[in-house]
Amino acid sequence: MVKPSAFRQAVGFLRGEFEMSERRACTVLGFRRSSCRYVPSRTMVKGLLDEIRAHAVARPRFGQVADGTGSVRVRRGRLGRSPGAPGFEARVSQPPPTCPESQDSSG
Repeated sequence: MVKPSAFRQAVGFLRGEFEMSERRACTVLGFRRSSCRYVPSRTMVKGLLDEIRAHAVARPRFGQVADGTGSVRVRRGRLGRSPGAPGFEARVSQPPPTCPESQDSSG
């Protein structure tokens, strides 16, 4: 899959080399003109993204473990479900409830 920025460069190339209109170049490439005219307006404060990533590594979400390299892996299994783990309580199976035998009143 090609990113929109690569399409924009290709449209610019076609317009410059072959003197095509924007409409014709976008049609040839199968790219919408509205996407071609889009101007990204993302402005990121310098260093903010690094701070966000450092915070995410320091405080992983529940069930995830930070390995110290900046990546986070998901824990396998469930916590406290293995025998010997703190909080483990074995489930005791109980027999199903019995219904009282129906009494025949027609005696």
